[in-house]
Amino acid sequence: MVRMILGHLRSVLAFAPLALVACGGAGEAPGTSPWISQSPGWVRQPDAGVAAATNGLVALVWIDVAATGSSSIGYAFSRDDGATFAPPAVLASPGGAIASDPTVTVGADQSFSVAWVGYRVDSLGDPSDMHVYVARAMPGATTFGAPVEVTDPADPSIYDKPWIKATSTGSLVVTYQRVTSALEIGVVMARSDDGEIWDRALVADDPGGTVFRNLAYACQAPDGALWVTYVTGETSFDVRVARSEDGGVTWAPEIVVSAPGDPVAFDDPSCVADDGGVWVAYGLTGDAAPYSSGTVQKLDAMVLARVTAGSATVTRTEVQDRAASPYFMHPQLAGEASGALDLAYYAGASDDDSGGSFRWSHAASPATGFAPSVAVGAPSVFLEDRDDPRWVGDYPGIFTRAGEVYLGYVVNASGDAHVAFSKAAAP
Repeated sequence: MVRMILGHLRSVLAFAPLALVACGGAGEAPGTSPWISQSPGWVRQPDAGVAAATNGLVALVWIDVAATGSSSIGYAFSRDDGATFAPPAVLASPGGAIASDPTVTVGADQSFSVAWVGYRVDSLGDPSDMHVYVARAMPGATTFGAPVEVTDPADPSIYDKPWIKATSTGSLVVTYQRVTSALEIGVVMARSDDGEIWDRALVADDPGGTVFRNLAYACQAPDGALWVTYVTGETSFDVRVARSEDGGVTWAPEIVVSAPGDPVAFDDPSCVADDGGVWVAYGLTGDAAPYSSGTVQKLDAMVLARVTAGSATVTRTEVQDRAASPYFMHPQLAGEASGALDLAYYAGASDDDSGGSFRWSHAASPATGFAPSVAVGAPSVFLEDRDDPRWVGDYPGIFTRAGEVYLGYVVNASGDAHVAFSKAAAP
């Protein structure tokens, strides 16, 4: 159990008949999408998050890994809806701690907020002194302010994998894993109206320390209901959801989303909620459970599940594009106001496949399925080794607004991981 908890902490466009635009700055690598993550002192930049405001501002975030092995949060803003980006900047954890796992959101007031986990490494190489932080860029600003702690500073628990979302009421919610010294393992949602003062509630936990929960991702329905999806298990996994109708204060009993016996991967699930229920995307794998931080499981299939509100009814369908690739990694789901869904993921034929790609697929109606995928970033090396400098990270970024899809992802054909951006007009 502890191995799993500690091990998870980590440190040329192909055009289809869609309006797909890639943007970048200096340092383009031949044969790859332009990359913009040229922040000072960079060695590599895995992970990518993206959010877009109605005023033309777009924010990208990533992990900025230094030559020393330490990391901060890199970010860059665009003022012209992604056509160009300003030079990157960095956010540091308080006290010089390591910073990792950034995600970003935008509120109705056009302010951007980024969340990440900060920690130190002890003499055994294990994380310690862990905290989750949020920093905000106020409306119209392109610089994030000082970090504010989301977690309880008096609580010495282990924390992992924060995801941040802005709600329809203007508040912020951050979901993350919390592990106490007694191995009480739970998923927490923290809530704030101003990004300064945070209230916290357990979505689901296990005082006995026998059920592992992590990779918690939140989404909100138009009626205000909040859903959280996450992975549970240790040697084998399932995907679950929980629902709150009071803004995240209390939670209904969790529902198992994945089918019994399905080989669920230890990979972030994601969700899109509507007034009738929630869509959940997750992966299936034939690889062994990743007990160390050195490898990641490739996916044999990607599943889109539907959970109906007010019941435990679940339907499931596989949504991978077999014509594009036999293997996949890190599917991320986003929803449009029309009810359409968008899915982004990495694809490849095998580990270390230099002909891999980052792909996007659109479902105008989830009931009729996803259209054939589009290669957004290619060529890309499909890689399972986290310690390789080409490692793409644990998730891409996808955000939808006003019929456009914003994508943040990693290109690595140059020999290192760097963040790129593309924008697509949904058909």
